[in-house]
Amino acid sequence: MFFGLDRNLGRAQRDPRVTYVASLDEIPPAETRLIISNELFDALPFARLVQRGEDLHELWVTERDGALDWTEHEADARYVDYFAERGIELDDGQFADVSLEWSALYDELCRFAPRGLIVTFDYGLPQTKLFRGRMRRFGTAAAYSRQRVSRDLLINPGEQDLTAHINFDDLRRTGEGQGFATLFFDIQAKFLLALGAAEHELLQPIGEVAIDSAEQGMALLDARDDAKRLILPDSIGADIRVLAQARGMGRDDWRFQTRLF
Repeated sequence: MFFGLDRNLGRAQRDPRVTYVASLDEIPPAETRLIISNELFDALPFARLVQRGEDLHELWVTERDGALDWTEHEADARYVDYFAERGIELDDGQFADVSLEWSALYDELCRFAPRGLIVTFDYGLPQTKLFRGRMRRFGTAAAYSRQRVSRDLLINPGEQDLTAHINFDDLRRTGEGQGFATLFFDIQAKFLLALGAAEHELLQPIGEVAIDSAEQGMALLDARDDAKRLILPDSIGADIRVLAQARGMGRDDWRFQTRLF
């Protein structure tokens, strides 16, 4: 039986094969589970932080002259500990975006699966790249509205989706601490191609597909474009990364572990 979990069930895209719930508590117990999340962790609340000399500051939102603006305050000690525990040093003036819920939520998923496989699709990087001073001097926080991206998080409040890249090392370490073995961590394109995505009907030669109308043909072309974006190296096929961890399932002979490149 398939379950779809969304805290806001009103926005879930319904599928008759799926039972939708708002919390893990609503899912019946099972000895073995397959858990797949797609852009779950980068949607969690995060803090904007900036290094000022030897001090870490947190950016708060305030109102100035009738408009939203940023103000800096001494960072909560939990964020200072976050970087210290991971041996991360930010450059003076470097911004970083961190959620303390990354590890907490992944830990909850691990405890929910006494035996099974957890596959995470998300925008993120290992911490050596995520907090690299030159490349990530201004952090990764971004706002999305109508498929457009902006770095101005404060315009059109309530009309934009705010997101930040996740630290995949937080998830990996949390899982390994719960006895999960890391089976795969790489870009989405490699993961899907290893599973045989290139064999899907949407990626077959267009001449081999029966089309009954112009409308059906246009819809097919749109669907093919969407499918290609999942595996192309210059699209989300490379932007999204996949972490696969298992407990009690064995470490070898998973198809997604096939080396394609």
